[in-house]
Amino acid sequence: MGRSARIREQLIVSFRAELNEHIQTMTNGLLAFEEGRVPSEERRARLETIFRAAHSLKGAARAVNVSVVEQLAHSIENVLDAIQRDAVALTPPLFTACYRALDAVQAVQAAYE
Repeated sequence: MGRSARIREQLIVSFRAELNEHIQTMTNGLLAFEEGRVPSEERRARLETIFRAAHSLKGAARAVNVSVVEQLAHSIENVLDAIQRDAVALTPPLFTACYRALDAVQAVQAAYE
């Protein structure tokens, strides 16, 4: 295996680990909001944590050229940005859409492997 192939393999291994970590961070954060476990004084910080996970996932997907995951993460970022600006309310359909996007990311990963 050449040097380039080894680097690519290392990137993919890192991507798998990062993907799972970021999905878990976003899922836990969204679930906390959905269940009303986020005090108002922690709202901004919690949203930033979820946003950072989406942003990091987008970058990791770009690094390994998995454009579908990159696009899904970007869409989640857009939703989180709108929530941060109070342009979108946290509603059950919004949570469902976010969870479906996260499920789609995992399905893409499974198909990719």
